[in-house]
Amino acid sequence: MKELLLWLIIFPSILFSQERVNRENLEFHSKIGQLDKAIGWSFNKSTGDWVDFQNLISDKESYKDNGSIIASKTLMSHNENNFLNLEFRDLIYKDKTYYILMVTKWNGRYEYPSIYRGWIIFKQLKAFIYTPEEFEKLKNLKEGEKVVLKTGLEISTHIDSKYSEEDPLDRIQYVLDNNSSYFEYEFPVIISNEGKVRFFLPDHYSSYEDPYDLNKEYFEIDKEAFGNFFGHKI
Repeated sequence: MKELLLWLIIFPSILFSQERVNRENLEFHSKIGQLDKAIGWSFNKSTGDWVDFQNLISDKESYKDNGSIIASKTLMSHNENNFLNLEFRDLIYKDKTYYILMVTKWNGRYEYPSIYRGWIIFKQLKAFIYTPEEFEKLKNLKEGEKVVLKTGLEISTHIDSKYSEEDPLDRIQYVLDNNSSYFEYEFPVIISNEGKVRFFLPDHYSSYEDPYDLNKEYFEIDKEAFGNFFGHKI
């Protein structure tokens, strides 16, 4: 017993020390495609007119400047279905492939929320994580059919002067490691009978009264642009 105590006193670091090793940084494997423009359409029930904006779904026809489809960042920041650009990327983590839909958009918050004053606008990045099986559904989309990709794995981060690509990757890795899932995010896509692709951005549409009715409002692009977006012709 005395010999054991003497050994612990002389060599304590051998027993209690542990090497500090940083986690291996996650990296994107490739960029599959990018979408910078899509026309958002929404039916205004009061006027009976369809309202179009670039990269925004809104029926606020009175906010159009001389008929322009370019919306202000203030209007965009008040609507969830807006974007600056969309990207699909993939990555390999623990020998598994994941497909990441990255949505860069305008968002906002009130500096004084109790009195709805001081609207602060900022850029936000949201990333939604899909399995190869989910991603494959887009490639099999046929005219007149609708697919709804579902995931509970989502990250969100602000984009500011200190932003770096490592920030969302760190968050993605944390979500994958912990299987963080708080809500089900639904990404509805359909090819209309006219051959156009309509979609919403991922959101909690299952809680809506009339979820993702792609006849009343939607983003719309041609099939070639959507095919380029996820690296496959449809």
